Amino acid sequence: MYTRIRRIVGGDNEFDVRHIDSAYKSGCKWFFTPDKGDVWGKRKELQALLGIRFLLTSEIAVFDQYIEKGDS
Repeated sequence: MYTRIRRIVGGDNEFDVRHIDSAYKSGCKWFFTPDKGDVWGKRKELQALLGIRFLLTSEIAVFDQYIEKGDS
């Protein structure tokens, strides 16, 4: 998925691409980021591709609500 992630996030964001690819390979369901532009700003495309939910680090309350409901 590395190449497809890179197309979405951008080739100048190598660290982000590797980090997201690693999360995908590890089976992560959630990805928290402080990056509003390159990662969070592309969250819909990334989620559709990878099945990972992308949230800003400031959105921890949203995550807590999902956990309380038993959604994962």
